[in-house]
Amino acid sequence: MSLIIASVHGEVPDQLHGADLLEIRVDGMQVDEAIERLPSMLKAASVPTIVTCRSAAEGGMFEGDEEERVSIYKTALDCDTPPQYIDVEYESLTRHPLLLDALQSEHAGIILSWHDFKSRPSDLLQRAAAMQDVAGVDVVKMVWRARSIRDNLEAFSLLQSRQQPMIAMCLGKYGLMSRVLAPKFGGFAVYASVDGCKPTASGQLTTNTLRSMYRFKEIDSQTKLYGVIGNNVAHSASPAFHNAAFEVANTNSVYLPMQIPPGWEHFKASVKELCGASSLHFSGASITIPHKENATKLATVEDGFCVAAGATNTLSMRNGEIFAHNTDVCALASLAPDAKQVLVLGAGGVARAAIVAMINNGASVFVAARNAEQV
Repeated sequence: MSLIIASVHGEVPDQLHGADLLEIRVDGMQVDEAIERLPSMLKAASVPTIVTCRSAAEGGMFEGDEEERVSIYKTALDCDTPPQYIDVEYESLTRHPLLLDALQSEHAGIILSWHDFKSRPSDLLQRAAAMQDVAGVDVVKMVWRARSIRDNLEAFSLLQSRQQPMIAMCLGKYGLMSRVLAPKFGGFAVYASVDGCKPTASGQLTTNTLRSMYRFKEIDSQTKLYGVIGNNVAHSASPAFHNAAFEVANTNSVYLPMQIPPGWEHFKASVKELCGASSLHFSGASITIPHKENATKLATVEDGFCVAAGATNTLSMRNGEIFAHNTDVCALASLAPDAKQVLVLGAGGVARAAIVAMINNGASVFVAARNAEQV
């Protein structure tokens, strides 16, 4: 079962909301302060801990030399309540080959980590192989900034081909899928923020959100994936609504925000790759701005309302087919069943659904839009 690691800067929160481990980041402290405070912080933790001193080169705040960082870790290892793991950066190990020898402990394991906060490196697969060849490592951690939601699939591929316990996650607005679906592909753990504490990395969900809204601990290899696809869906209410419905229905499914930039090529490439990943069990999506027309274009089977409106708000995937549905038409028709004259403001996907709905109700429809070519 994948673990939830609550990650915080230099403190031990009172509430971890079901986290399995606590990562204490000390890279924001002076060396002397970290050495002084570590014993009390480790003792105060209610769950097993990880001590991390992240370098500035890998997104942290530590700018000292390796000897200073080793002194911090040795202090942690010598405490009465030592951490379960310490985090050692792979790049540091390449410069200091004897580093792991200096940090050997009967009580603490090694998380060998690597981060790229800018993009996906061209040698990602070679790095993964090299890191898994290092002796004396308990967990390999690889994190990079996703360029699109398709990068999540590469994280899942790394997990599926892992030779030892592994954490593979994507940063940023496109990386949420790699965190929520880690249990589906056997990820050792994911890192999360804690309510009331500053996140330690971009794209972290809170421990509470992972456990409650996404039911992280119930996700398994057979969990079906659904989502809302759009260009600005990070704060959509749809995941909370649909995941609550899945829970009530006792359905092994999860619903995520799926950020896809504007444009047909972005949409086509992303949805096709999600559909092509059989182990993902991608089963359907709600479609919002700006992809309602793109969804209709991609579908292999359309219902009559999609054909009439030229737009869809729902895709479902079955037996290799992509089915397009437009539930907006029925919903809008029910709002004004007796309307005689209707003014529709706009000419986008929802406006088209409104026009079809009102015409079907027998109303005269007038359209006002900024772009005359769309009317």
